[in-house]
Amino acid sequence: MLHRRNVLAGAAFASLASLAPLAPFAFGRPARAADKPSEIRIDWATYNPVSMVLKEKGLLEKEFAKDGIGIRWVQSLGSNKALEFLNAGSIDFGSTAGSAALLSKINSNPIKSIYVYSQPEWTALVTRKDTSINKVLLQHPDGKTALIRGDVDAWAGLDPMMAQAQVEDGARLFYRNKDANTYGILNGREEFLKTYPELTRRVLAIYENARKYCLANYDDEKRAFIEATKLPGAVVDIQLKERTDLTFNRIGAPQRDTILKAGLALQQAGVIPGNVDVKKSLDDLIDDRFVGAA
Repeated sequence: MLHRRNVLAGAAFASLASLAPLAPFAFGRPARAADKPSEIRIDWATYNPVSMVLKEKGLLEKEFAKDGIGIRWVQSLGSNKALEFLNAGSIDFGSTAGSAALLSKINSNPIKSIYVYSQPEWTALVTRKDTSINKVLLQHPDGKTALIRGDVDAWAGLDPMMAQAQVEDGARLFYRNKDANTYGILNGREEFLKTYPELTRRVLAIYENARKYCLANYDDEKRAFIEATKLPGAVVDIQLKERTDLTFNRIGAPQRDTILKAGLALQQAGVIPGNVDVKKSLDDLIDDRFVGAA
């Protein structure tokens, strides 16, 4: 086993283990199907480029203005925060990794995974340019700063910090496996989806328009990303061009398979109890009926 000074685990994997369910907030009487919400609350995140284009262009605001429904944007700094917000009822739609959503569902978070916004390379093992390290034992996360400062020799990074470390500090990705990364998934609160199915379909239709817009207008996607993050264009190009694929929308067989494999790996690692039926939990999590034809 390596000393903690030598190794630092990835925030993405370690965050999964901490996703215990939170007590939901009370919001008064349940909404009736005939009601409409005063606002739809949705997250944006630097790991979800489509969300930043949606937010910048005000596409959801334009769609729902005629209904008198406002849009509230909330930034998620990671899958764990998006899932906390969903569990607390602070947002109606949140962006996560597929494996994080599955673990949170197993921990009784009342969510459904309804849409694929990207296939990102969430993480790789990163080391400084001056080390010869080629393999590492993962422990708990701390981040890019500890790696560059020399407190640790390796870090399981997360974009855009991972790309930033490459461009600005010459960091080296010494282990990559894109197939082991689960997809970027949009999740919805079960109560919202049940009460407002038509509004949910409209949200996803606008999401789909924004995804297709990003595919056809990279310069606009990049500009929105830079505006939100203030990162250099070279960093943004690495994340968006090299490590983000926006060609998927529906949670189909490839996405299910990847998330299931991640769940089984977490179970083998002891993060998910051995008596949990992971496949059934995944079936309970995914609901793709709101996505229209691509």
